[in-house]
Amino acid sequence: MRTINKGLGLSALIFVVFLTLSGSSYALGPSAVDLGSAGDFAILSKAGVTNVPMSSITGDVGSSPITGTAIGLECTEVTGNIYSVDAAGPAPCSIADPTRLTAAIGDMQTAYTNAAGRPADVTELGAGDISGRTLTPGTYKWGTGLLITSDVTLSGGANDVWILQIAEDLTVSNGVKVQLTGGAQAKNVFWQVGGQATIGTTAAFSGVILSQTAISMQTGASINGNLFAQTEVTLQSNAVTKPSAAAVTTPVDTGADNDDSDVTPDDNVPNCAPGWHQVGTGCAKDSVAVQPIDETPVNPGDENPVITDVSPTGADIDSSTDDSTGNRMWLWGILALAIIGGVVAFFVMRKK
Repeated sequence: MRTINKGLGLSALIFVVFLTLSGSSYALGPSAVDLGSAGDFAILSKAGVTNVPMSSITGDVGSSPITGTAIGLECTEVTGNIYSVDAAGPAPCSIADPTRLTAAIGDMQTAYTNAAGRPADVTELGAGDISGRTLTPGTYKWGTGLLITSDVTLSGGANDVWILQIAEDLTVSNGVKVQLTGGAQAKNVFWQVGGQATIGTTAAFSGVILSQTAISMQTGASINGNLFAQTEVTLQSNAVTKPSAAAVTTPVDTGADNDDSDVTPDDNVPNCAPGWHQVGTGCAKDSVAVQPIDETPVNPGDENPVITDVSPTGADIDSSTDDSTGNRMWLWGILALAIIGGVVAFFVMRKK
């Protein structure tokens, strides 16, 4: 009886370890791309920012080595700082800080190279067209451009990572949404684009765009993410919200209390650009009613999001199976080892 108890005790110990590991938090997919100091910016480019007002930018904006006159934003359009290499940036808010910009541009280029060099889990998915698909965490690679003509979903946890390596252009059609479910976060989605990235009219995009050339945001498009271009960024009445950026409000006296000497709580209004209004943690254009994508799950109470497309291995996923369970098969291996270990221990101790 004592031998049996020892064997069962060993099995129980291993099983407890299994349960502890299965309940622990860990990330699926590759490790995140380190953005370095570039991550401080919502928009960062080498050749300036053109803009058709009014846009609403939540986060810092910078461009280098081009002169500050190439940053075509007004101070009222940016909730954050505008950095330029000289004093010619948008007045009166622009900050001349060439040293900081040089470091950030260098980190942007390093991040692009890092993302491009990651080993791929899936190649040539959809022959360069992922329209309507649901993607789980992983590294995806295309030797061509990538086309998105209908909504795409990235389904995963808060720590999971996606890297999408695109050799040529990224083209997102008008009105398309790239949405996040299951707690996935825009700051963990990296679009490495070898050509130009074009986000169509009123499209709602998510993630960090690392473009080797230009990024073009069409009229009314929004992004919950970062725009990093090695040439220029083009805006046309867009909303750009740096991931994880909290809503920022500026106290403004509206005159409702007939007192211009102070600001009462009733006078606080969102710091959105004229023609935009506060929506959640971002701003939406009054006429187009476009807002950045919320990083919260589509179904906050659903702990088992339905996945209908591909996994990083390229295999189909059973729609009734939670993707996190499918990726924890190794833990079931530990459980099996626990059982086998207990049996072996039982017979070894019995012989003794």
